[in-house]
Amino acid sequence: MKLNQLFLTVLCLPLSLSSTACAINKPLEPSGYLDAVVIGHLANQSIEESSGLAASRIYDDVLWTSNDSNHKPILYATGTDGSNIGTVMIHKARNRDWEDLASFRLKNIPYLLIADVGDNFLDRKKYYIYLIREPQIKKLHADSINTVSWSYRIRFTYEDGHHNCESVAVDTVNRKILLLTKEDPPDIYVLDLSTRSQKSDQVAYRLIEVNTLPGLSLNKLLNNPEFGPYQHLTTSMDISPDGLTAAILTYKNAYLFKRKPGEDWAEVFIRPPYLIPIPDLKQAEAICFGSDGKTLFVTSEKLPTPLLRIGVKK
Repeated sequence: MKLNQLFLTVLCLPLSLSSTACAINKPLEPSGYLDAVVIGHLANQSIEESSGLAASRIYDDVLWTSNDSNHKPILYATGTDGSNIGTVMIHKARNRDWEDLASFRLKNIPYLLIADVGDNFLDRKKYYIYLIREPQIKKLHADSINTVSWSYRIRFTYEDGHHNCESVAVDTVNRKILLLTKEDPPDIYVLDLSTRSQKSDQVAYRLIEVNTLPGLSLNKLLNNPEFGPYQHLTTSMDISPDGLTAAILTYKNAYLFKRKPGEDWAEVFIRPPYLIPIPDLKQAEAICFGSDGKTLFVTSEKLPTPLLRIGVKK
């Protein structure tokens, strides 16, 4: 999402900075992660608005990303060093507002999920999720575009109207897709993770309000009048391959929510998260767990596109 489109969101914020938005602005516990390090920039200059990021489930050193709204329906393969590996066009798909990516294995088949769920002006009738089998990079070339077809498409609505969403993650343990709205405070909605063709739309049901994330604060407004109103808004989400950790990115920081085996996500998001500070970026928009399920990667919109790595403390 472009920041100049966010004024609609700001108009909907509580004018008094109410307790829901500000109650969790106390210090959070550190996450056990190292400081984020910029390890390079994405070599492919076509990636100008990186808004989704997913680690390959085939290769240890490959990431997938995509551009934001009104770009071609294309995925970009990049090395974990930022190198340009190749480009994939998704046949018969539309990038109305691709806002996040996810990767996962289901029945040992590696998939990429593309979330066409952005709705800045709350005027969409339908939202779409595309599932494709992860392409083999040996078929890709840095100077050409390969075309693949989506394997499944989920068309859905929300149970209670329109929502803008930029954060989507996959829980393969429970076979669910989690959608985190870009609202204040945000809500988690849930879809079934299905690989069957469906004749009717799915309905995303509301799971819980996530009021444990730091909200809008007076200090943020005073210290940064231009961007302070937006820094707490959520822009990306990922769930670790073992299903036990959710990472959420905002324009300002990243946060981790830890889940115990068998615990419902509704129980997880009522606890305060662990904090991962992020250096100032032009527009932090994408986060994912690496192939080891622990290391985190972050990208930002605007060229040159930085690639950040966040390792775990030993």
